[in-house]
Amino acid sequence: MRRTVIALAAFLVFACAAAVAGERVTVTLDEINNRGYIPQWMVIGKFSAGLPGGYTGMVVARRAQLPDKDFLEDQGGEAAIKPEVGMAHARGEKGQALWQKLSADSGLIDLGPLYPGMPESTMYAAVYIDSIRDAALFLDMETLTGATVWVNHEMALRSAPGALGETGREKLLVQLKSGVNLLLIKFGGLRYERA
Repeated sequence: MRRTVIALAAFLVFACAAAVAGERVTVTLDEINNRGYIPQWMVIGKFSAGLPGGYTGMVVARRAQLPDKDFLEDQGGEAAIKPEVGMAHARGEKGQALWQKLSADSGLIDLGPLYPGMPESTMYAAVYIDSIRDAALFLDMETLTGATVWVNHEMALRSAPGALGETGREKLLVQLKSGVNLLLIKFGGLRYERA
């Protein structure tokens, strides 16, 4: 079975839920704390790996790195985006990519069902987090290529390039403000076969 799996230890996405275009997926901080993971996401993907040799070349070279290219620049860019379900982004000759709503019931993002046949690509996950007070949120993430994280349009983390197996393990405490906060994560993935 072929699956594109991105291990972000804070979440597991199984299935695409029906969503209304223009919807902003919002969860409460209390819901995240009670479950121990983020239960709803907006995701967009199948952007180019953006690296010489792609992620496969990166694995062969045993050097992990997330591409610098901003695939969201047509809608304000990574640091200014206000994603909504159904929002489109250009993918060059490959047409458009759309933000889609996903539901999770544990802590790992599995995008294989949503993007079948995807050998490798760069993807994003986003969620609006509603907090009744200023608070901190702990993220424990593991990705193949590292991640870049923005909270309320401010970069909170960019994984440094490094040896494969060492890069991409990130623990991060992010500060949330009272009200609605945007969490955006950029990461890369590969297809692999599960026995």
